[in-house]
Amino acid sequence: MAGIVAQNYGEALFELAQESGREDRFKKELCELEELLASNVDLNLFLKHPKIGKEAKKEVLIKIMYDADPYLKNFVQLLIDKSRFSHFNDIVKVFVKRYNELRHIEVAYVQSASQLSQEELNALRSMLEKHSGKSVEMKVSVHKELIAGLRIKIKDEVLDNSAARRLEKMKETVMKTTL
Repeated sequence: MAGIVAQNYGEALFELAQESGREDRFKKELCELEELLASNVDLNLFLKHPKIGKEAKKEVLIKIMYDADPYLKNFVQLLIDKSRFSHFNDIVKVFVKRYNELRHIEVAYVQSASQLSQEELNALRSMLEKHSGKSVEMKVSVHKELIAGLRIKIKDEVLDNSAARRLEKMKETVMKTTL
């Protein structure tokens, strides 16, 4: 759950996006920046370091966000000015949650034992959309420890059809019958 700071900033940013009709662009650019920060530890540490000046941080962000929406650039600079950039990831979560609610999108976290083909992904998306009654955005990751099959989390529901889970169930059954 996002803290009150992230909640307030995320809500304000979403309202700005709605008022300006830029929800799609904001979501795309926020997620791109979030991914960049996640993949670049040094940049993340630089932007959150308390002893590095705000102007230096803003200068770096402006260079990174050179073609980003001007409102979004100003928003990120405001986070730096107000010493709130440490809340950036939670702000993005609040924004994306509101965006998904508006667009009737459900996020499904899919874990598979091996890489899924595009055909398998399309079939899975179709099945999940029928199941949820909404458009589905899938976050897919490979987890070899599943051995085979899938584990899907959508909302508070977990669908686990992995070989690892089936083996675990068999083990529980055997343990119960032998005791």
